[in-house]
Amino acid sequence: MKIFLKYCLFLSLSILFAFIFPAESKAQITDPTNTESGIRGAPRVYKFSARTTALGNATVAGIHDLMAINMNPASLAFVKNLNAVQFNIYQNWNNNLMLENITFPLFASSQHTFAAQFGMHHGGITATNFLGTSPLPQPSITQYQLDLAYAYTIDGVLSLGIMNNISFAQNNNESQAQYWTSFVTLGLLYSPSQSVSYGLSFRGLGRSVIYRFISGGRTALVSQNLREVLELGATMRFPVNTRDPYMVISMANEKRFGLDGIWYKAGVDARPWSFLSLRAGIMIQSATEVVAPRFGIGIISDFIELDYAISYDNDLYERFHQLTLTLHLGQIR
Repeated sequence: MKIFLKYCLFLSLSILFAFIFPAESKAQITDPTNTESGIRGAPRVYKFSARTTALGNATVAGIHDLMAINMNPASLAFVKNLNAVQFNIYQNWNNNLMLENITFPLFASSQHTFAAQFGMHHGGITATNFLGTSPLPQPSITQYQLDLAYAYTIDGVLSLGIMNNISFAQNNNESQAQYWTSFVTLGLLYSPSQSVSYGLSFRGLGRSVIYRFISGGRTALVSQNLREVLELGATMRFPVNTRDPYMVISMANEKRFGLDGIWYKAGVDARPWSFLSLRAGIMIQSATEVVAPRFGIGIISDFIELDYAISYDNDLYERFHQLTLTLHLGQIR
């Protein structure tokens, strides 16, 4: 039976890979940092794990992954290992901005769970850009972020969550402009069994820093209101009613207010062996028909997990890759 299930996993992955490699992209999308008045943009901070990236950001209903709290803070209540710690490294190939992030062990008491994470966003070293010269200039910016998350559990199956982000950013020019910003993320997660969970998240309540290139290649900083985002999704695990599934399928729909269309997301996480996860995901924008595939792999043991993910499609507004290291320092609950 297990051999049959493994063959089913490989078949499912093959079908998904065939689907997310279209012969040609249906549409191209320009980088939003290119405007008629110059080049501007926001430092996109991907503090969720490489696993979430590989699954096409479809993990709004995901449980057990510590850094999934960045998609839905209500998932905090369902993390299996309270003493886990995650390190995340991210590099944007378009402008060579990088992120290092750490998510600390959780604190839980009765129905309450708390978490904190810290990240630093900054310019990378040109030599580390594996795709060669960045197509966009590298902004001279450093940003520090602190996130505090809280989840309240009801009857062990329903969780309400909130996460507050506080950011401090400065440019590295002579002017040393500085900005403090903050935003809030709200979440709801319902997991009636180990087999299925449903998630709802509302993001974008607050402001973020944006940068602008000015004369002499210098970087100017301002802030702007974030775009509100409402996301709804579900995650299914097979076989049913098990804590260690062979396959996890995640799906989500994301609405960005003020923009046409909906982002459809889906991802598959398959474990043909207990130590290996193969992942693939896709993001589709209904208005512009953008198709963005993503891929990843995970090496897993009881003590350590190493995950890698890549989003390479140049038709999307960014190309990046991530590496996440998870240390399981305590007992799994």
